[in-house]
Amino acid sequence: MNRLISFSKRVLSKIIRLCKLDKLIYKMSSDDILQIDDAQIADAREFLQSQSPNPMSSCICKNQIDEKVDVHIIVPAYNVEKYIKQCLDSVVLPPKKYTYFLTVINDGSIDGTADILREYENIPNVEIITQSNKGFSGARNTGLKNIRGKYILFLDSDDYLDWSGVEKLLDTAFENGSEVVSGSVTTVTQNGEHKSFFAKSEGPIKANQLGGQPWAKVFKSNLFENLCFPENYWYEDSICAQIIYPQLKTINGIRENTYYYRVHDQSITSKGKKSVKSIDSYWVTERLHSEREKFGLKITEEYYDYILHMVVLTFSRISLQSYEIKKNVFILFSDFINRFFAEYTTSDIKLKEVEKIIKNKNLGKCIAFVKWIR
Repeated sequence: MNRLISFSKRVLSKIIRLCKLDKLIYKMSSDDILQIDDAQIADAREFLQSQSPNPMSSCICKNQIDEKVDVHIIVPAYNVEKYIKQCLDSVVLPPKKYTYFLTVINDGSIDGTADILREYENIPNVEIITQSNKGFSGARNTGLKNIRGKYILFLDSDDYLDWSGVEKLLDTAFENGSEVVSGSVTTVTQNGEHKSFFAKSEGPIKANQLGGQPWAKVFKSNLFENLCFPENYWYEDSICAQIIYPQLKTINGIRENTYYYRVHDQSITSKGKKSVKSIDSYWVTERLHSEREKFGLKITEEYYDYILHMVVLTFSRISLQSYEIKKNVFILFSDFINRFFAEYTTSDIKLKEVEKIIKNKNLGKCIAFVKWIR
């Protein structure tokens, strides 16, 4: 019976979309307009802190850079005995025309990961660092403390590289003096199915054409001289769009596949909506905003559009959380936008509805809007 009900829901959802009724349902959704004052803002912050405290860690640091090789590859590893060998072999085995240094951070693994890593300890240009568990950001930051490459490439330990694509990334980077070069990605499912997502453009591209994740790219190492991943947050990759991309002047894309991204149910993307830790989507946005000035970044219309986009993304991430969590995140986002972006108006047609929702303080439409566009 449960399977029948689930199947019926999927069929109904598909019919609604095919008939373009989803937009009508959004338009007919109930308003839930909030009256937001200073007391409510304070209460909202206190409530969300009680559910999932803001880690309040900084993205500002001081890393050492010694450009001895062409690319420094950083791999954080935690309990990945099933995947780590394929990951590291994709780096060390292919013949290379570029020099590399590989740092693997064993971040307190309690499975067989450490045993597998011992097989790589004596390979030239490979270092294995073992530390107590500091989380994804803490592991990456350990690798960033002593940067050895002209460029940095981030590789997650359950993924693996297409080395011919990596060399094309580096070809493009050195030929153009690029600060960032981005490539195409192939997803790999648990049953081994592959699906490629090719970059839409090759050659010079704009920052808004870069994906929000740090992988499948090479970054000029000086971008991380004073930058690290804020620790203990989920969605720490936000430093890319919120801190790094606005600084860039020379960006390139390539069409070649560079990265195999493994899709499984243990990723934050898969499990995040069920956890109150998804509130971090708001916390990290607020925290990084407070530190942008130290990187010489100003508020612009493009940045305002990014914040409106983060409203939608955050509500997608917290879509399975309680009404109270959604309400209080909405209150803080409304206050945040009112304080820092009151003079801005988006010219992006796709974001005008979000702007209207925030301006009208309409929580009901916000929740319905995210359901509609998902």
